[in-house]
Amino acid sequence: MIAAGIELHAPDGYVRRGLIRNRATSVGDQPLLTLSGPDLVGELSNYTCGWIADYNTDIGGGEYGDDINTEVIPDIEDGTGWTINDDASLGVFCGTLNGLTRLGALQAVREITGSHFRHSATNRTLDFGALGDSSGLRIVNVAHVLKAQDTNTAIALVSNLEVLSDLWDVCNLIMPFGAGDDGDYLTTSSNNYGKVRLVDLLGTGIAAYTTNDVQVRGGLRGGGVETTTTAGGTGTTITVASTAGMVAGRRVFIGDKTNAEDHDVAWTGKIASITDATHFELSFSTTVTSGRDVIVDPQFYLYDSTAYTSNPREACIIFPEIDIPYRQPVGINIAQFPAASLMLYNKAKAYLATHKTARDVYGVTPLRLPSSLLPGQTVALEYHGRVTRGGVVTDWLDVDTALSVISVSRSYGGDGSRSYGLEVSSVMAQRI
Repeated sequence: MIAAGIELHAPDGYVRRGLIRNRATSVGDQPLLTLSGPDLVGELSNYTCGWIADYNTDIGGGEYGDDINTEVIPDIEDGTGWTINDDASLGVFCGTLNGLTRLGALQAVREITGSHFRHSATNRTLDFGALGDSSGLRIVNVAHVLKAQDTNTAIALVSNLEVLSDLWDVCNLIMPFGAGDDGDYLTTSSNNYGKVRLVDLLGTGIAAYTTNDVQVRGGLRGGGVETTTTAGGTGTTITVASTAGMVAGRRVFIGDKTNAEDHDVAWTGKIASITDATHFELSFSTTVTSGRDVIVDPQFYLYDSTAYTSNPREACIIFPEIDIPYRQPVGINIAQFPAASLMLYNKAKAYLATHKTARDVYGVTPLRLPSSLLPGQTVALEYHGRVTRGGVVTDWLDVDTALSVISVSRSYGGDGSRSYGLEVSSVMAQRI
């Protein structure tokens, strides 16, 4: 009966469903049969997206992709017996779901949109979106509860609270890349295998691909050469405050380093030669204005200024799943690079939102818990007392804040006893 479904009729009147993935029998004075497996959402891993699961329709006006709400989500749920209730206006998906399970596809879309999903209170129905709805539950340690509150079902009394972790992969400045090869990359048919990068979004003139928060700084060589233009004009001669540290043949950005969308030269220009202390020759003729940032070996990134100022944590992250469907040596649709770059931008933004600061994660053991509580909801934690780390009392915690529910566990003993467990976090993170 491995992979069969199972129904648990709990004493609270709710029916909980799951899948049997493992079965173990222990023989002894008291024979024991142990069944384990995921909840019913695991059914979605039984279905595949197959191949040629591409979403790169020519929308028109230079845009590519398919609407997530009307095309992608319905395709993922099709034929599975599941219903996915999604938030409105999730945007456009441009890419491929080749070879993924339906659950894996849902995860891929979640990461692009910054969404979350959970099994709703209705059988075989998923909630997909921002979540974060309030449960109305307040978690309070027993020592600070009034007798009159003992029967209040909106209050969960805590017998123990453990600090599970307070630091994870923090990143508040991200330089993201998609699939592809390194090298002298240009968005032309001369390089069909170039990496998907943020720079592909810049200057397309397409409203859907326009950004205002892509930043630029200099590369490592020469200590990150940055200067400004001191005169405007059209031609190949660029007048700057200083050419110190510049190297001929290196790429150069000319524009607003705090908003790379606003630029005269984003990536295609090179320093052809250095004339003197305040002039260099660009590899092609263009028009520049005075007072523009000039950055050699431009690095394009996203960051959270507040978190970065407090605790700078940088990372260069490659998301290999961000790619253009069907790359080939000849004939690739170069116009799809900006669409793939938008996927990279969205995924990097979502990653930054959940990783920009250290998170507080607590394991809570409540004496009671409402049956209606779901992962993805928020609870209020009011706790003043000792906490444990690794089972050892180590700290005194004084906290009164709203936290996201990451996981919920309920145990029902054969003797009628019940126990509960919660994992709550200062950052909403999908548990897969």
